[in-house]
Amino acid sequence: MKKHLLLFFLAAFFFSCNKNSSPTETAEQFITALASADLTTATALASSDTKTVLEKAQKETKNTQKPADSFQFASLAESVSGNKADVHNDIISLPLVKESDGWKVVLTETLLNEIQKRDEMQATVKAKWAALLKEYEARLQVAKEYINYKKGMGTLSPKAALLNETLNSISAPGEWTRETTAGYLQKQQALSKVIDQALEPSKAANADLSLSYFLRISNAGDRIKAAETDYQVSAEKAHSLVYVPLFAKADTVNVVSK
Repeated sequence: MKKHLLLFFLAAFFFSCNKNSSPTETAEQFITALASADLTTATALASSDTKTVLEKAQKETKNTQKPADSFQFASLAESVSGNKADVHNDIISLPLVKESDGWKVVLTETLLNEIQKRDEMQATVKAKWAALLKEYEARLQVAKEYINYKKGMGTLSPKAALLNETLNSISAPGEWTRETTAGYLQKQQALSKVIDQALEPSKAANADLSLSYFLRISNAGDRIKAAETDYQVSAEKAHSLVYVPLFAKADTVNVVSK
């Protein structure tokens, strides 16, 4: 009897506190509960018409994450319009609706995965970045070999000189951050354009090795495109603080800036 009364008072205390919680506080409580497999609390904090999404979480949620570290609660900001709100930062965005017993998270399968599988997605995008970086570095190496070959044949043409300058401007930073990753990606995209314009056969065609370099650089470019595609998909899903998308979602031509 005493045990049932204790659970009743604890539940009453929780719901009383939640009713007065702000959208940001509710969002923090929801993320913490879902990421730590506390489905009872998570269900109580979900909007009435989206609670069914949590049925999937019953099988997949694992108590392996550290929400306070992973989701950067300190940087959460909220915007409120009537009975709707949005709590967000660079990592995640949660829509909320105000019901009779307080603010509730409008849960979707996408949002569920972002919370549930954040650690997994971070590991994936890191691996995809390592694969892409390997291909970038391989192209840099063969392009530098080509420039050294052209230097050995005489003065560099203006286009080859520009390629040489671009190659010398690219190096991996000591630490990968959002800014250094974006900057490195921008330089690699600039290199792609310069390479296409700088490759040129020499006059002594019978003794020219340029075509061999052209083929190697072309193959490197093909591998880079494949690696960029894989990385882009992972980066868009991961919302990483380090590994930013290569292209903005609204424009797949321009490289993202800082």
